[in-house]
Amino acid sequence: MSVTYVALVHKANKKGADYGVIFPDFPGCVSAGKTLEEALENAREGLLFHIDGLLNAGEVLPEPTSLESIKNNAEYRVATPSLIRIIVPSGCLKRINVSMDAGLLAEIDRVVNNRGGNRSEFLAAAARHLLA
Repeated sequence: MSVTYVALVHKANKKGADYGVIFPDFPGCVSAGKTLEEALENAREGLLFHIDGLLNAGEVLPEPTSLESIKNNAEYRVATPSLIRIIVPSGCLKRINVSMDAGLLAEIDRVVNNRGGNRSEFLAAAARHLLA
């Protein structure tokens, strides 16, 4: 299941980050980045992490506030809204059989060995990124 939440991007006054991002539907879920693209990618990752924590705690995710409601809220007028679409984690893993080029698999394994994690996590992250 996918869902789209509104992220609000603003100019940051922090060293090392030119843009900050907040989510009106998730108070306390904030992110930042040196570029707008980096800030939004960090926001997506932060939102997924935040949602995963809420779901693990047994919380129910809020319904997304409409873009129109946020645009009409004077408190948010200094920020630029951006839509962040995510695939909500179901918490249920399913084993699959995947075939791919041996060279590609070797490259995946090299990256996984350098960064940590495993093939499944890498492929799931790549799929989430491309589907977003």
